[in-house]
This record gives sequence, C-alpha cells and structure tokens, in this order.
Amino acid sequence: MAKKRQGWESKLYHGTAGTTAATQVTNAADIELDSTIDYGETTVRGAGTLIPHKDRGPVAIDCKITWTMQVKDSDTSLTTLVAAAVNTTPTPLAIKYQNPVTGTLFDGDCYLKIKDGSPLGGSATYDFEAIPTTDGGREWLLGGV
Repeated sequence: MAKKRQGWESKLYHGTAGTTAATQVTNAADIELDSTIDYGETTVRGAGTLIPHKDRGPVAIDCKITWTMQVKDSDTSLTTLVAAAVNTTPTPLAIKYQNPVTGTLFDGDCYLKIKDGSPLGGSATYDFEAIPTTDGGREWLLGGV
C-alpha cells in the first residue's frame, strides 16, 4: 500500500542568489507551487480547401511559490525574507522547494512580494510570494525542466 504523504513533509529553503538555497525555513505554513505554461498560436492556412484547425504550442513556463509565516521574535529566516521583500532596491534570493515524493520541485532565484496580516483574533503573519528571475545569475528549474 502506498504511503500517504502530509503537507508538513515538504520543505522550503532560502539562500544567497546565484547559489542553491540551503537554509531551511522551519516557520513556513501552507506552501504552494503554482506553475503555468503559456501557449502561442501556431495555426497555419494549409491548402485553403478546409477551415484551418486552431493549433497552439508551448512558448513559456512560469511559476510562483507562496507561503505563510507566523511573526516570531528572533526568526532569522523571517528577518532575511522580510528584508528582501521590502528592500527599496529589490534583491533576489535563492529559493528551493522540495516535496517528499518528487524531490526538488523548484530551485532558483526569486524576487519576493510580501503581505502583512495582523488579525484582531489571531496570530500576526506574513504571506510571501516568490517570483522567479534570472537576475541572480542562474536559470531557475521547475521540477527538472
């Protein structure tokens, strides 16, 4: 019988842009990877005797990684990620996301966006969105692609 995996088994890492991220983010919750493929139209006229069938081909792969972190004193990963996200001169960080079954799903450099949540009846949190870039000096990899 196949083992059923839980979300807490996935891991998120950060590090210096241009290198593979090696510092595990242990305060992350609800990590999500959203990948998309853009398609461009490749329809051709043909012999002009039949209505052409629309055709498309992949032209670009995109993705984003999102996660939530609780605001905790003395969390050095949180401090690093917040600093990168709110820097007036955006600076990419290395981000790596691993799944217990498929291994590394994303490895690359990203710019970070941040959303601050401070509900009256709950924990203060930051929601992060990692946006892949090659500005850190390397191509990003999505599931080995």
